[in-house]
Amino acid sequence: HLADCCVLDVDIADGASRRLASVHDDPDRTKRLRELEARRVHFGDWPFPVATALSTDATVLADDLPPGWEQRDGVDAERAQVIRAIGIHGVMTLPLNARGRSVGALTLVATDPARPFGAEQRTVAESLAKLAALAVDNAGLYQTAQQATVARDEIIGMVSHDLRNPL
Repeated sequence: HLADCCVLDVDIADGASRRLASVHDDPDRTKRLRELEARRVHFGDWPFPVATALSTDATVLADDLPPGWEQRDGVDAERAQVIRAIGIHGVMTLPLNARGRSVGALTLVATDPARPFGAEQRTVAESLAKLAALAVDNAGLYQTAQQATVARDEIIGMVSHDLRNPL
């Protein structure tokens, strides 16, 4: 309903992000998305406006992209070819915010020219982004709790060992 492809970037530390998922319903396009990720030189805005969405804390919409948009700012020919093969016609990147902080960005990609991002799609996508942000944040909290449990168990093990030793 919303898009043909979904890309999820999660904040890891110091403003850096890590791409967790790049998925399209067509396996060949999913392969190309992952190839594009492997060719990524830096964590900038190309070809998805993740950095802009995170820095402005606002949805970035690039709908009805003109032919040749993928050859921006000296992008090498191989990367431009991979982007062309995916067939991107529109991109909507939404910041993921939970508990007053950024946890990443969700990018929805339209590869069907007959599927523009309208007001209804934007509203649904923003609701989805709120839910995704909570899920990502909860996963981080769970990981922190697991690490705290492991640390507690290690401390208890050392203390009980020391208490069993004769003085």
